[in-house]
Amino acid sequence: MLAHLLFCLLQSQAQIRPTHKAGWSPFGEDWTHLDRKTSKFQVTQPFVAEHDVKSHFTREVVRVQWRSLDPINLYIIKPNGLAKPPVVVLMYSYPQDARRFLNDGYCEEFTQRGFAVVGFESAMTGDRYRLRPMKEWFVSELREALVSSVHDVEFVLDYLQTRQEFDMSHVGMFGQGSGGAIAILAASSDARIRAVDALNPWSDWRDWLELAAMVPESERIRYRQPEFLKTVAGLDPVDYIPKLANRSVRINLYDDDTNLPPPCIDRLRRAARTTSFKDYSKFVELYRTFSKGRNFDWLAEQMRR
Repeated sequence: MLAHLLFCLLQSQAQIRPTHKAGWSPFGEDWTHLDRKTSKFQVTQPFVAEHDVKSHFTREVVRVQWRSLDPINLYIIKPNGLAKPPVVVLMYSYPQDARRFLNDGYCEEFTQRGFAVVGFESAMTGDRYRLRPMKEWFVSELREALVSSVHDVEFVLDYLQTRQEFDMSHVGMFGQGSGGAIAILAASSDARIRAVDALNPWSDWRDWLELAAMVPESERIRYRQPEFLKTVAGLDPVDYIPKLANRSVRINLYDDDTNLPPPCIDRLRRAARTTSFKDYSKFVELYRTFSKGRNFDWLAEQMRR
């Protein structure tokens, strides 16, 4: 109850701000542009909340913030004994949280391939879903969730660059589901991302909103409206994949995903003809190929180029 009252108070105060207009957050973030240059942010000083040294890797949890009421935990996993490793940003699909980055075996699978990993939760996901009415969630605020997360990726790369511990000339990104969509959009906005590996990236928003199992039937009527579809019209990953022809891009697809309907997969197949492309009929087939961290072998190869 207290959190809800605080949110309402902040919203009422924010409504009088001149930046509170269609496509903008109450605090000055422009959700109509993937590029953050038109937005206003207040970057605070990062601090290390946790530092664990293991036999093969070091893990840090760093708290960063550039948006009011939205602190982000970065999970930075670095291989021991390797100076200035390449970097791969990892983003998993809504509603998955970041707990996997605290799994030592999982972290070791990353770092044994010779790159550092930086993971964090997308906007309106996990610990980042706070001070909002329950009717507002990742899909109902799809433009905000996608664009804010793209802005976050840019800020994260800025932060890593200031540390001078990483090879920022070799940056890749892996994304799954909504994270795959964000990875493609982020690469289109930030040239520092040289390689993108996307697993069943959400896309083709009109069909996705109509058919994805995640979307409640009671809400679909709202998402069919031209007003809502207009908000995400310029954010379809299938439109951006061909524009990344100068990068290393791999699209991995499997058919039995209830949150990526067949029409969306078909559009991704057509868009991915200009990229490295892997097609699996079943998730179990993909799992056999990707288990024990083998899915990161492709990115490791791109990082060595």
